[in-house]
Amino acid sequence: MRLSKGTALLLSAALWLAIAYSLSLLTDFANNKTLLAIFSGGYLLIFLSAMHLYSGRQSDLLSPPVFFACIFYLYTVSGAAGILQYNQGAYGESFSAVDVSLYLMFCLMGFAAACVGFCTANLFKEPQTAALEHRLDAANMAGKLLLLALPLAVLGWDKHLSASFDFLHAKSYAEAALSSRLEYRAAGDSAGVMQVFFQQVPLTAILALVALLIFNSRYKAAKIVATLILLAHIATVIRIGGRSMLALLAIMGVALYHYKVRNIKFKHFAAVILGGYIMLPLMSVARAAHTPTEMPAQVIATLKESKLAMFSPANNSELVASQTFMRLISAIQTRETQFLGFDGLYRMVAVFVPRTLMPERPLPMSELFTERLYPDIWKQGGGMGFFNLMEGYWIAGASTMLLLAFIYAIGVQYVYRLFLRNSASTVACVWYALFINATVICAIRGGLFTTLKVALISSIPFIAVMAFPNARLFERIGNALGIKNASL
Repeated sequence: MRLSKGTALLLSAALWLAIAYSLSLLTDFANNKTLLAIFSGGYLLIFLSAMHLYSGRQSDLLSPPVFFACIFYLYTVSGAAGILQYNQGAYGESFSAVDVSLYLMFCLMGFAAACVGFCTANLFKEPQTAALEHRLDAANMAGKLLLLALPLAVLGWDKHLSASFDFLHAKSYAEAALSSRLEYRAAGDSAGVMQVFFQQVPLTAILALVALLIFNSRYKAAKIVATLILLAHIATVIRIGGRSMLALLAIMGVALYHYKVRNIKFKHFAAVILGGYIMLPLMSVARAAHTPTEMPAQVIATLKESKLAMFSPANNSELVASQTFMRLISAIQTRETQFLGFDGLYRMVAVFVPRTLMPERPLPMSELFTERLYPDIWKQGGGMGFFNLMEGYWIAGASTMLLLAFIYAIGVQYVYRLFLRNSASTVACVWYALFINATVICAIRGGLFTTLKVALISSIPFIAVMAFPNARLFERIGNALGIKNASL
């Protein structure tokens, strides 16, 4: 419920002291404690003030502002803690005290701009989705998803889709990470299009259909087969080190439970966030193994050697990806690179144009960053994280960074409100999980516009399902799968 001003101030003061004390235990020097405590206090005040203004209705723990605040804080603090504890970046970069201070200040400003955007979006008129709701019935959707996924899955099974379920023969991240990126670059303009239509789109449709079968089918056999397919995919994702895909599956499960079964409580939400935090370093260690049998042994050996140090924010190889923002700030300060201006805007828009239509399409800013500032890693086929404030900052500094953060938050919040009108739909819940994973979680380390493109591509099956007229054929297919012919 909406907090009173007095309650908000008391909570902010208490949480400020609690988190400041917790952070002081992670570092060794007094100045480190002070710097991170000041940032944490300001962050909490901004967040609680924003939640106070966000809505007069009961808050939703799976809403974009809550997800964004949790993930953004973890990444921001981890990046700074790593520098302050080891006096260098994850790749040996040297940063000054000014770089760290500017980084924390810009992150706080960017978070404030996003919070203003989330609140501003709630002032808009409610999305009109009455016609869409009328078409949302489970049997028709199951039939449409099957007919959408089947031809694409058959055509792309050998080269693209089978690898998403074949956990016995999947190559580990250590074996395939660099070589696969080099192969992708060398494949030419058609590689991205083939991956989209013969892997991402059918995989999205299959996961949605699996969710429908698990939650809506009246046949136990269908539920068992769907569960086995899901488990095979999870095992494959763990084998190849797909942390973002594992996060998507977790969010999908939480969203389906939250909107289809009962509202999750704060303690359960906190447990999910904590579980995800613990899984990140474990996955980083496990995916470096070459065989499945080496994974548990490697994790156990690392735990024995580092004890609990591997779970410190400063040592989390995933969360310290935010240090790339500090690297960009430092590079611009030392004139190693410069603001991109209109070229940056052009690169952002060009991301959405297929290479088949624009063969000379420039590199997106996320890849340009690696090519310019980490050329050796780029040549090996590697990539770097691209913090979500970097696109706006690289264009023209703080002003464009704040503007993009504001617009981004408005867009994400508007889509969330559109989803709420259809949250009783299983398919809509799966789509929302895909959307929030791409635009909030993956965007933190992958950049806003590249991940927005992924979100739009992943939405193709759902747009097709909802836009295509209902027909008796689709309903019969859904009924044959045991899907109840009732409105979702």
